[in-house]
Amino acid sequence: MFKYAILFIFGYILLTLSRKTLQTDHNIPGLTSQRAASQMLTEGGWVGDFGVTRFPRCDFSNLVGGVVHGWPAKGGFYCRLFSAAELEFLGIDRFKPSNKSDDPEKEEAHCAKMRQLGANWYRDPDHRLRAGRKARNKDPDTPLLFVGWPAEGGVWAIKTDLSQSIRKGYGRIGNAFTMEERCKIIEELGGTFYADPKDCPHLDLDGSRDEVEQ
Repeated sequence: MFKYAILFIFGYILLTLSRKTLQTDHNIPGLTSQRAASQMLTEGGWVGDFGVTRFPRCDFSNLVGGVVHGWPAKGGFYCRLFSAAELEFLGIDRFKPSNKSDDPEKEEAHCAKMRQLGANWYRDPDHRLRAGRKARNKDPDTPLLFVGWPAEGGVWAIKTDLSQSIRKGYGRIGNAFTMEERCKIIEELGGTFYADPKDCPHLDLDGSRDEVEQ
């Protein structure tokens, strides 16, 4: 009898320890950082804390402007950091974070306007990380695109790289308060005007080149 009692106590201790191990697994630094760093994209949204799926329209960080997302029906997402004038063009509040529209047609229209400003499409977060490697490393060859849409029609555009942008001070384009002011500075800095936006080779207005170019 005593022998069975010892075995029972020993088994209970092992079971208790195994449960604690499984519970504390969530607090292991390596595992925690991996989960936090890989906010996975599932069914078109970001899976954040407690498994809550988010569909951000615009988020803000320490950078000037706002990081805007678009969630097309085909999957993946559009993403780009936009200036104040561009946020106004997109109809987005410059100070308050927001989520995507619940109306699929409105969300597609939003994605189309993002493409007008040169937003890139990504299959998933890893795709975005790989595509943005040059920018994070401040590679001189990092491609940059500045676009302006005047009220009277057409589109202004400057396609350049980080090295040229630094030398010519293209960063001032982001200082424009309005889209008209943005168009004016793009013109002054030598931008090209396309009376028919479809003739601009730097814009993928219908999204047909998303999969091909990336």
